[in-house]
Amino acid sequence: MTRLGYFSDPKAKVFQDLKAIGRALGMPTSVLVDPQGCEIATIAGPAEWASEDALKLIRGAVSPAAAKF
Repeated sequence: MTRLGYFSDPKAKVFQDLKAIGRALGMPTSVLVDPQGCEIATIAGPAEWASEDALKLIRGAVSPAAAKF
């Protein structure tokens, strides 16, 4: 991926909604969502998005058949 969209939630409504259904316990919480809006993964706490594990997760989400873990 060469760029990601930036989304801002200054009132933390998305977090409160996720917390209400048990999908977020605290901040930060990262949620990976597919093009249909379905949750692929949730990571509670800080995420090392530049790490090899994170890159494998993203590659697998973008192209599951081509991912090599």
